[in-house]
Amino acid sequence: MEKKKQMSNSLFIMGLLLLVIVISDCQLTQASLTPVGIGGRVKVDGVYTNNLTVTIKNMNTGNTAVTTTTQVPIGAGFYQCALNADNNDVLNITCVYNGTAYHNQSIVDLNKVTQWLNLSIVVMPGTYTPIANFTWTPSNIYIGTMVSFHDTSTDVDADMVSWVWSIGGTVYTTRNPNHIFPTSGLKIVTLTVTDQMSHIDICSKNLNVISGDGGGGDDGDGGGGDDDNPPSANFNYNPSIVFVGNQVEFNDTSTDVDHDISVYNWTVNNLPSGETRNITKYFNATGTQAVKLTVTDSKGNTDSKTRVFYVHNLNDSNVTLFNVTVKVKINSQGLPLVNVSLYNQSVYLQSVLTNNTGVGILHVNQGGNYRITVSFQSVSESKNVTVSGDVVVLFNIGLQQNDSTNPTSKNPFKGNTVPGFEALVFIAGVALVMFVFKRRNKKR
Repeated sequence: MEKKKQMSNSLFIMGLLLLVIVISDCQLTQASLTPVGIGGRVKVDGVYTNNLTVTIKNMNTGNTAVTTTTQVPIGAGFYQCALNADNNDVLNITCVYNGTAYHNQSIVDLNKVTQWLNLSIVVMPGTYTPIANFTWTPSNIYIGTMVSFHDTSTDVDADMVSWVWSIGGTVYTTRNPNHIFPTSGLKIVTLTVTDQMSHIDICSKNLNVISGDGGGGDDGDGGGGDDDNPPSANFNYNPSIVFVGNQVEFNDTSTDVDHDISVYNWTVNNLPSGETRNITKYFNATGTQAVKLTVTDSKGNTDSKTRVFYVHNLNDSNVTLFNVTVKVKINSQGLPLVNVSLYNQSVYLQSVLTNNTGVGILHVNQGGNYRITVSFQSVSESKNVTVSGDVVVLFNIGLQQNDSTNPTSKNPFKGNTVPGFEALVFIAGVALVMFVFKRRNKKR
């Protein structure tokens, strides 16, 4: 009899434990879901547009919200909605316009009242007129000093095709020319830009050329003095993701303490490609491209910088990019400045550094099997992923079994993938408690 009583008590306690585990798990799950407000504006060809249907998706949970752009409360093209999300979740906006899907993404920051996620759609190149503008270095110009002129013109369509400079009576047709003024005085420099639709804009500015050599050294003239510091080569390119047929702008960002860089040499896959400070290239085939810039200063010091990227096979905007979002964590914290590389089998495609929340976003133009490698200090890890749409890949660097991010460390049932499992456990717990309770009542 005593053994039966002990068994009955044990069953009663087990039932209560099952109930506590399931209820606490449900409470923890609900507590982790935080409703966040999401807002933004959508523009088409530079114009904020109403009555566009947009879909906001939490890429981590799969939850979606569908809404429409309106005039209120802050102006045309505005939308707002709410989704459950956790800190560092990836939000994706999709808008289908004229049969083409356009996307953008942002990372959830629960410290912000509203998660802003905007979208810009460009479908009609050639609609807008360019706006001409330029700068020059050094700021103080002396006779005999080489002056570098930098085009800073803008065009919503990004379809400028011609740059014509008039500098001291000399005409240049490169985008960023260099010029030496042989005489002092006020000089007028004029830049005329033209786009694909023959839209034209003109910008003129006055420069004052000073007599003398400027005293040399740090005043930016590049002449005189005994300084002999070597240059440091560097450049960037735009757009950052390159497709077949794209016009790609390579812009010099090299530095030199003496301000006397005088020669620029560009190569693409070891072939000479320009000697101006900035160049523009078109790529007509897919594949890996290696662009190298070598700079030389007035004293013969040189330095080089090489950047490697992949040219994707896309036709304008008719093919949708897939976003491969990589989240890198260490001890449950997002890990910044981790190098994330994407490979198609053994072919390198592209790399990105994670942001301050440990998130890096890569892009692929077609589905298939890819390999992602993350490198942090001496640690390197890889994962294979099949892409058929936007995907999220998580890396835990040095994750321990008792780490707080381990879903089984607190609850043996959390993370179970059997549908309705927790509900079945709950029902079993209730039934067990009722069974023991009835038996006790009968014995009394």
